[in-house]
Amino acid sequence: MKKMSSCRMKNLLSWGQPDTHLTKEETCDKSKKSKNSDENLLEVEIEEKVSKQYLVSLEVHSIMKRKRTSPRVILKASITTVLVISVAFLILYTILLKYFTTSVPYHQYGGWSRYRLKFVAKSKGDNHKNLHHIYEDEMKSQPIRWNVSDIYGVNNIEPLCIKGTSFIILITSSPEHFSKRNEIRKTWCQPEKYGRPRNSWQCIFLVGEFYNSQEGSTKTNSNANLKEESQIHKDLLQGSYVDSYRNLTFKVVHGLHWVSRTCPVDYVLKTDDDCFVNANLLYKLVISHPNAYNVYIGNVLTELEKRKVVRDKQSRWHVPLDVYPEQYYPKYASGAGYLLSKDLVHRLVNVCKYIKPIPIEDAYIGILASKLEVSPAQSSRFTLMSAGWTICNYLYFIVIHSVVAEQQGTMHNNTISATQQCQGSSDIITWN
Repeated sequence: MKKMSSCRMKNLLSWGQPDTHLTKEETCDKSKKSKNSDENLLEVEIEEKVSKQYLVSLEVHSIMKRKRTSPRVILKASITTVLVISVAFLILYTILLKYFTTSVPYHQYGGWSRYRLKFVAKSKGDNHKNLHHIYEDEMKSQPIRWNVSDIYGVNNIEPLCIKGTSFIILITSSPEHFSKRNEIRKTWCQPEKYGRPRNSWQCIFLVGEFYNSQEGSTKTNSNANLKEESQIHKDLLQGSYVDSYRNLTFKVVHGLHWVSRTCPVDYVLKTDDDCFVNANLLYKLVISHPNAYNVYIGNVLTELEKRKVVRDKQSRWHVPLDVYPEQYYPKYASGAGYLLSKDLVHRLVNVCKYIKPIPIEDAYIGILASKLEVSPAQSSRFTLMSAGWTICNYLYFIVIHSVVAEQQGTMHNNTISATQQCQGSSDIITWN
């Protein structure tokens, strides 16, 4: 750096002081001072700025010195972020489940419904039931296809409702099947034979009016016999329809309607008079699930080919295209035996008036259930074979199909013997 003169140094030191403080020897030439004063001031300012610049530079470098973040800190921050996001997602998802439903119905194919995914606000309370109420409300906009109350008739027979019953067994029968009904009454329709209270379960036989095809009229004597039988046993429900295979749908809907309106119970088992029902075992299962919802259990027809709609008019199972336009029925439980919960019975009865009946009773129940988005559950406790079973198998089966009247007593005794002989047997474990 260029060395300052003594005069210049003195001037810098005395800058801002009165001239009288300077001696003559110390004073420089006036003209020289005047010439260089501006230059001196500029140099002082530059020196101050330069020194400040270095100070500021040092200070900034000191403050903004970067500190390397350790991997552990980064990992900890990442984990914390993920946890916070996960918790927030769970909270949001819980709110959506509580206040919204994931399905909304819409129509397709001329009134047959399907479902698409969408969130729809729903009210508090029994949330899993609200969707069905939404659907049933939508069904009310459709035309009524038939009136269930028409099948009651005026002078037809109705049974006695036993209060406090856990479940009712609806048994399709024919007016002339008196011996079959009697064998059933003497065996699994008596809870007392199993050491149960009288009102543990109740059997109701479903019959129509006896029709003489040769005379072309109802047979008065047979219907009179039914009334006499009903007065004794009080377990017959007769409809105004002609008793025939193709009227089975009317029988079953009639029975479900009577239960829903007159004698509501927790469960309904539908079966036929050529079946054996292990009523005591069913009772144990029923009382273990008192508040079940959407129960539809049986031997389910899952194979598509077995559910193909028959169009051949010569077949007893034929269904016209204008009655049911689909090529296949939805999955349904065999009519030999299926179990329905109280809530589903009520909703099936409510929705059936909007769906024209078909002569295939079990398929029709499957159609109604599918309209309510209820799928049947498969259970091997409902078997279509009556032969080849061991005593211990009777600890497992609920319904056995293809049973003649004379076998009812034997099978009833087998259920009692099984509870005494088969505790811990390998057959029970296998069939469980």
